[in-house]
Amino acid sequence: MAHLGALDYIVCILVLAMSVSIGVYFGFFEKKRQLQIIHEGQTDDFLLGNRQMKPIPVACSLMASFFSAITLLGMILNHATYKVV
Repeated sequence: MAHLGALDYIVCILVLAMSVSIGVYFGFFEKKRQLQIIHEGQTDDFLLGNRQMKPIPVACSLMASFFSAITLLGMILNHATYKVV
């Protein structure tokens, strides 16, 4: 069984750190803007994109929900560990 090297661990840590930093940013700093939108009664515009979303962003959103970050990281680590092509 192959072991992960230092570069593999660095990449995994960087991906997780980026994910956490995006969550912290939108969780703390963008919360005020989102609350303002909700209080102004524009929830349909906010949640549905004013019903003007193009197919590509909707498809990307669906793909992101089906292939979660944990699944992607697990697949990458599985391929790195077992050398599966």
